Amino acid sequence: VFIALSHLVLYAVGTLWFLCFYDGTAGLITCLTTLVLPFLLPDAVKAIFAVWLAKKVEKQVKGMGQVRD
Repeated sequence: VFIALSHLVLYAVGTLWFLCFYDGTAGLITCLTTLVLPFLLPDAVKAIFAVWLAKKVEKQVKGMGQVRD
């Protein structure tokens, strides 16, 4: 959940920055389709992989007896 919310904030800030400071002629839809849409799927895949990897590492560390719940 935190990963999704952080990506949402990053996309929003980046889009607003682009709208305000880079090019005053570009509209919101143009910015979203060029700055956000191409990155949604790759970022989602990376987020899913990060969660999977974190769970795997946590399981390994707990198996070594180093971490207690």
